[in-house]
Amino acid sequence: MDAFQKLQDLDHSYQLLKNAERRAEELSSQIPKARVYVAVSGTDIGFEQIPLANKFGLIRRVTNPPGIIHVCRAADLSRTDYLAVARYSSSVRAELALGEEDTGDIGPLLDVGYHFAALLKLRNHTNLLCPCFATTSWDLVSGVKENSISFGLLDDVPKRVRGTDLEPVTVADIEWVNRVWETALDLRDPQDSRRFGLAFNIAYAWNQTDSPRVAIANLWCGVEALFGDKSDRPVTRRIVERICTWIPSLDSAEVEESYNRRCDAVHGRWMEHEIWESVYRAEEILRQGLLTCIDRASVPLPDWGR
Repeated sequence: MDAFQKLQDLDHSYQLLKNAERRAEELSSQIPKARVYVAVSGTDIGFEQIPLANKFGLIRRVTNPPGIIHVCRAADLSRTDYLAVARYSSSVRAELALGEEDTGDIGPLLDVGYHFAALLKLRNHTNLLCPCFATTSWDLVSGVKENSISFGLLDDVPKRVRGTDLEPVTVADIEWVNRVWETALDLRDPQDSRRFGLAFNIAYAWNQTDSPRVAIANLWCGVEALFGDKSDRPVTRRIVERICTWIPSLDSAEVEESYNRRCDAVHGRWMEHEIWESVYRAEEILRQGLLTCIDRASVPLPDWGR
């Protein structure tokens, strides 16, 4: 019976592999050509595909993500960390299809993908991750039988702090990202202000850790990048006032409590019974701060002098 069960399991696995290959063949004529396909995981999307701002490409749903066998078979073994990529391949739920096929360096396109993904994460998609990229659509990898695809790692984060995504990415989310694309890009310009750029990067990467204490410290680093001033005395009162002036919807007592929990986290004080509430409250302060910056096309403070 055990041997029979093993044979059945092997047959089932084989059928799954063949089904993925057939599905890739069915999809091959439907997927737009692009230079690079950035994998999106950690959240679902509630539509099939939508163009991105400035004609950079589009975001589309992935329904046929490859497993390790198909990734290894398809990978250009001389140019690819394919085994690391295969850790994530089956979890791909969407992709950013960027650039014209076979034209130019992919570096700038990956920068475009990061800007888009970071803005999308600000729309309260905490678990969003872009773990890797490929030069073929993730829906089609299973149908590639020669070692021809270049894969690459992006957010290689096996363990991370995870929140609860209540809703999939919506059409409204993408419309907002497309609308504020240029504004956010201007705010990231280090020649004008390094405050927003630092806070923006932290808002994307704050949960790429398995420690909630480190996550709180990361989040408050972003908050203080936006709202901290070296002349603040006392520090707590001044930064709380500045945050609540910039974001009137926040309660000052809750912001002050969050700052105090930040101090507990970074100084190793006991806080395990309340640590997750502290993480999510700090995330909301940073998120709202950045969203207000984008809405106003400005930052709360000028950079410090050299």
